Amino acid sequence: MFYSTSQRSSACLSPCSYRNTNVHKLQLRSSNPMSRHRAVTTPFSDTATQSEADRIIDEVLLKVQNTDGGINMVEEDRAHVDTLLDKLEEVGRGCRPLEDPRLFGNYSVVYTSTRRAPSERGQPSGGRFRGKVGRALFRTAGLFQSVLPGEPAPIVTNKVGFKIFGVLPGAVGLRGVVEPVGEGGDTVKVLFDPPVLSLAAGLHLRIGPPSSVQLATTYLDDRVRIGKGSRGSLFVFTRGGDADKADMDKVGTQTTSLQALVAFSLFFAGLLLGGLGLWMTGNPLA
Repeated sequence: MFYSTSQRSSACLSPCSYRNTNVHKLQLRSSNPMSRHRAVTTPFSDTATQSEADRIIDEVLLKVQNTDGGINMVEEDRAHVDTLLDKLEEVGRGCRPLEDPRLFGNYSVVYTSTRRAPSERGQPSGGRFRGKVGRALFRTAGLFQSVLPGEPAPIVTNKVGFKIFGVLPGAVGLRGVVEPVGEGGDTVKVLFDPPVLSLAAGLHLRIGPPSSVQLATTYLDDRVRIGKGSRGSLFVFTRGGDADKADMDKVGTQTTSLQALVAFSLFFAGLLLGGLGLWMTGNPLA
């Protein structure tokens, strides 16, 4: 989900710097290629730049409120938010977020945009579960991503929480290993295992093939992380909140049991028969 942008300058502006950094602690938490360079520890000296970044972030978060991750946003507002994210990318130019310990954490996905990604099929966050049909059947209850320490490389987990027909809770999760891409310090490729579909309490089914994504972090601070996908999609992640309650460290670790196979088979057979019955009774041509 990271995308290599143009060459960055050597100077790192203040919002991408961080205070009270313990580089050795980061290396202990994750001894991997992402932490092999010395971390940037430039102090917050450019208060004007920081204030401007804070102002832009405030406006972005206000614009994306109550838009279902940007899906319900009108085109004019979407274009404006994308322009604001361009400004944050300029602020973050020259920084190396992969060496910043603030990269680790739990995030909610509050905005995605595919305006500049004509080859993107469907929603870049949540896939078919976030399409028109998917949202009708699986009402979104939460959209999360976490970057976790791991050995020998960090781990990324994605989770779409939902309620089937607005009632039965469930989730689909992905777990993958991070591989740095290039020398810019901002881009990774994530190699995901097959997704895990979970329903109710304790029913898990591993379905589908493995997958991979590439994503660049174009801006990072204590509140947000801005991402750009390899096809041009834009992402806004906010730190903490509901994401801290989503058990993101467990995503993708569940195994399929015989009971789960039977339960899922009966469940999906019921959905199919119910849908067929509704179609037959409600078909105006019958």
